[in-house]
Amino acid sequence: MRPAWTSARCCENAKRVAKTRGNVSEAALVHFRGDAALHFNRAIAFEKLGRFEDTEQNYKHCLELDSLYADVRRNLAIQLERDVAIHGAWSVI
Repeated sequence: MRPAWTSARCCENAKRVAKTRGNVSEAALVHFRGDAALHFNRAIAFEKLGRFEDTEQNYKHCLELDSLYADVRRNLAIQLERDVAIHGAWSVI
């Protein structure tokens, strides 16, 4: 079993990597705004950072670009269920 400090350090590293990916993806949007996979990856990075509104926005934009993207549908459903658990009501889709 890992010591608690190791798990905490791994979590810190994951957040740092997610933040870096978020900055890189901002620059990528200039050239690849219509890329559904880019929005999917941004959503995952924002989720790791705890920026759930940005996460939801990127998942929805990804679905606008590719309505059959199964991973996005699943992750967005999980995100919306999390919102219900926290806020007690469905947000407008």
